[in-house]
Amino acid sequence: LIQNNGIFFYCDNKNELIKIIEGLTNKLSIENIYCVEPLLQNLLKSANVNYKHCDSINCNAVLTSCEYLIAHQGKIMLSSKQLKSNDIKNLPKEHIVIAYTSQIVKNLNEAMSGVNTRYIDNLPSTITTITSRVDNPSVAEGNIKKLSVILIEDFKETRK
Repeated sequence: LIQNNGIFFYCDNKNELIKIIEGLTNKLSIENIYCVEPLLQNLLKSANVNYKHCDSINCNAVLTSCEYLIAHQGKIMLSSKQLKSNDIKNLPKEHIVIAYTSQIVKNLNEAMSGVNTRYIDNLPSTITTITSRVDNPSVAEGNIKKLSVILIEDFKETRK
């Protein structure tokens, strides 16, 4: 992600997450974020960040969760669970993703296997990847975003 000009943050609690969102929106001069996920909308309210859930055109960023972070390719897998009926190419170029450490996978095959297992009876209507890499001709132009990933620790090691 960083090699592809993405921005990466790590946190291990909600207070840190809120501070990161506040700081990131200030740094990037984001006035309105497009966000359709209720859990993330609540987070934006806690951070006192303006958001819209039905008008992506008048927003200068989008905030989503993700299905997986694909480590070897520096891509992020999204589905209609995060995007609803929106086409990724019509969303703002500035994309903030909130993910958990348990969502990191090695490659696209592992991510697709995870999606197939998670949604065995109800696969999402859309599955796509986004990247911040601009030198990858295999990625459609609309899937190239200015990415900021906020990674939340969700594995807690128990020590004896």
